[in-house]
Amino acid sequence: MVIISLDSVSKSLGAGPLFSSVSLSIEEGERIGFVGPNGCGKSTLLKLLSGRMECDDGVIARKRGLVVQVLDQTPVWESGDTIRDFLFRSDDLLVRLVGRYEATLETAHETHEDRSAELSLLTHEMEHKGGFELERRFLSMLMELGVEDLSLPMDTLSGGMAKKAALARCLAPDSDLVLLDEPTNHLDLDTIEWLERKLIGGRKAFVLVTHDRWFLDAVCGTIMEIDGGCVRKYEGGYSDYLVRVSNRESDLVVREKRRESILRVELEWLKRGPKARGGKDKKRKERIRDLQDGAAEAAAAGSEVFRTGHRRLGGKVLEFKHIGKKWGDKEVLTSFSYKLTKGERVGVVGPNGSGKSTLLDLIAERYQPDSGAIQRGETAVVGYFDQHTDGIDKSLKVLDFVCAAAERVRMNDGSDLSAEQFLERFGFPRTMLQQDLTTLSGGELRRLMLVRLLISAPNVLLLDEPTNDFDIPTIALLEDFLSGFGGCVISVSHDRAFLEGVADSLWILDGKGGVESYVGSYMDWREARGQEAAEAEAERKIAAEKQVRPVIASGADKSPARTTGKLSFAERKEYEQLLPDIEAMDHEKKTLELRFASAPDSTANDHVSLVAAHKRYDELTRLIEEKSCRWEALAERA
Repeated sequence: MVIISLDSVSKSLGAGPLFSSVSLSIEEGERIGFVGPNGCGKSTLLKLLSGRMECDDGVIARKRGLVVQVLDQTPVWESGDTIRDFLFRSDDLLVRLVGRYEATLETAHETHEDRSAELSLLTHEMEHKGGFELERRFLSMLMELGVEDLSLPMDTLSGGMAKKAALARCLAPDSDLVLLDEPTNHLDLDTIEWLERKLIGGRKAFVLVTHDRWFLDAVCGTIMEIDGGCVRKYEGGYSDYLVRVSNRESDLVVREKRRESILRVELEWLKRGPKARGGKDKKRKERIRDLQDGAAEAAAAGSEVFRTGHRRLGGKVLEFKHIGKKWGDKEVLTSFSYKLTKGERVGVVGPNGSGKSTLLDLIAERYQPDSGAIQRGETAVVGYFDQHTDGIDKSLKVLDFVCAAAERVRMNDGSDLSAEQFLERFGFPRTMLQQDLTTLSGGELRRLMLVRLLISAPNVLLLDEPTNDFDIPTIALLEDFLSGFGGCVISVSHDRAFLEGVADSLWILDGKGGVESYVGSYMDWREARGQEAAEAEAERKIAAEKQVRPVIASGADKSPARTTGKLSFAERKEYEQLLPDIEAMDHEKKTLELRFASAPDSTANDHVSLVAAHKRYDELTRLIEEKSCRWEALAERA
């Protein structure tokens, strides 16, 4: 069933059209990944789908009663908002109902006013429409994400924590269509994998814009591409899409060779005099113009591989000797030691706030370690590509900004490129070189900073989330550049495809000051971690089975009761007590269910208490299952 359709939709912003005559439909439950170069209109098309923006031409038809939830690329909140305020500040009618109920309850609690009549009406509406269930879903999802205190101010949260709150606000309510703009930005790898499971296990249709190719391939069954003002849909995941695009570009190359062959003949004809050319001049000249125009499409399909030279790097690069760093009471690094060797490529992973960026800052000498030392080799020249654009003089022109680092760059084959030529390799045409930096988008500015860093020819590269704000073609270009880079690379990234392509070893930060070194690719580490988790789970199950079915002791420990399979005195006492225990826990569990389902009392606004109640509910569920298994095992021998 089609839930939304576009018919000949066009939209222009600024100087020209972003896309025109777009016709497509989205089916119920369809899982769409939306890709295309930066600035081509992906976020704008999401706004049209959500109804936040109107199209210039064409028709957008929506299923009656269609409910759409949106995850913006950057969460926005009002100053002073808590997580709870942020969750309930929504266009969703049910979310707003819960927000009104909570606000009324809080006002009555703080002012001691009699709001019983209003609360009674709101309570009835909450019960009728599922408001209490929605609140539980919010709490449950946030607990899965490690967010337990809803009274925390949004202004104090890290980018990752704010994104988690935004994910809960988007995914917890019921909806038909979810629109996600760069959902993996600022998330650590564990949270990205959590999001993958949520999207794969859900039934909602979604359209997501992301540069994360691994994520696209894992969750999407359809790829939608926008390029040159046209939108195309491809069935299958991102890998299938790449095969089809590759075939399309191969066809372009074949057509280009044929075009060049025909064009040579036609140009020879054009060189002849008017008499020799004979009739039908006009139509033939138009054909030649068409053949010449076809070169642009073929050129756009190709990508140029290039390798730059770099400074000589000696045997000693970087050596970490028992370095330690704290921020306040938080231990970020504890006695980390490592010797970086020439040509090594390290990926840095760990949960949000574990100190990945701090580690790079220490290497770049922006901060000093509290203990230990980092020794840098004499020939090591460090280049740092961080996440910040602060301190840049945005009155500069694009070309001047790059030339301040170097005016020429030496290539591996011994040739030189000018700054202008190097900028063209990274997608900055000469028409942009005299633009002020203030005119650039966030992605363009980040790309320009990367160009400036690379043209300065460092031999040790520090990359902090280098794929953020980049489109997939730019990421591919960066990966290609790094594949031929002869120096050392240390990359902090949540982009698993990028890590898999550029890192041959890992530093895994645990968030408690520890750093584990792992030799191998990201995929190798992920598989090893999965195997370790599976082995630990198997050991846990074996231990649980031993508790449920105790092994009959042998030798001196044998007893008549055990030999005949009958219960021992201690087991019989345990057997007699199990059912009363199970009944008591079941009663406590039902009491908690009533609390969750009924109107909260005066303490319901105590989030710590409510979170504790949810934890106790989960614990009771587990205990009832364990004791029931134990009772069944003993009952067989009773």
